[in-house]
Amino acid sequence: MGDSPLKEYEGEVFDCVIIDGSNIITKNTPTNEGEGRSLSLIRLLKVISKVQNLGWPIYLGMKKGTYRFAISSDNSNLSAEEKDILSELGDRGKLSLIDKKNDDDWLIKAAIDNNGWILSNDRFRKEVKRLAEDESYYLANEINKRRCPIEFVGESPVFLLPVNYKSMSLTKASNSTGSVDSLLKKAGSIGAMVSVDGKIEEIRIPIGKPIGRRLLGEKRIEGIGTVSRVHFIIERIGGELTIMDLGSTNGTHVNGLSIAPNFPFQIEGGKTSEIRAGRLGFTISA
Repeated sequence: MGDSPLKEYEGEVFDCVIIDGSNIITKNTPTNEGEGRSLSLIRLLKVISKVQNLGWPIYLGMKKGTYRFAISSDNSNLSAEEKDILSELGDRGKLSLIDKKNDDDWLIKAAIDNNGWILSNDRFRKEVKRLAEDESYYLANEINKRRCPIEFVGESPVFLLPVNYKSMSLTKASNSTGSVDSLLKKAGSIGAMVSVDGKIEEIRIPIGKPIGRRLLGEKRIEGIGTVSRVHFIIERIGGELTIMDLGSTNGTHVNGLSIAPNFPFQIEGGKTSEIRAGRLGFTISA
């Protein structure tokens, strides 16, 4: 069953997976006024990657309004790089944009026309009730039969689908979005120029993972002796980048300012920041 925590899939096996992109990219987030909503491109890319790694072809749909807000609005919490990645999915024709009033009908029709599951945490109660009232019991039953519920643990998706061993290699090749795994890696990291003793090298720093001698040593960057094994971590909180020193020996500096260990420090958006860890200097743009 791949990496699903559930024991085994029980149910009818279909031919593909219809992904409810609007539902998956949108998540509830706590605010000072209660609960609000934000966007998570990482969640969407992880879902696509996981479905493809199970061997299933996909059809990805998203409301036009959600897509336009995500890539164009000043209120979108996606970073400039994440907006570019989502726009790239749209430009490559890997994303079907749907009118708001027709989004659930599109998902249902796509699932029936292509004999697929619907991957969403939407229960489609209104659609099932409407179809039942219209005596379209067949379609109402098809929704319940094809709906594959999805939940998230942090940014990681949890859902239950079988492995499609027969078409695994074909699916990975035909479903490449250039590829989704590479886009996922790009969305989960930030570009940086690292300098030591006048030498400059371009690297990508993972977001949400401790950075230190172990990671930099894998990249064969010289001058890492003054960097702690686990030195600092960069995270994205509500669309903003933060950096936190992890109790390193020589400390972490941002734009010449020594930051306190074990407290997140916000990296100013729209500007270039200089981060120093030991002898290494990192230049990043938030």
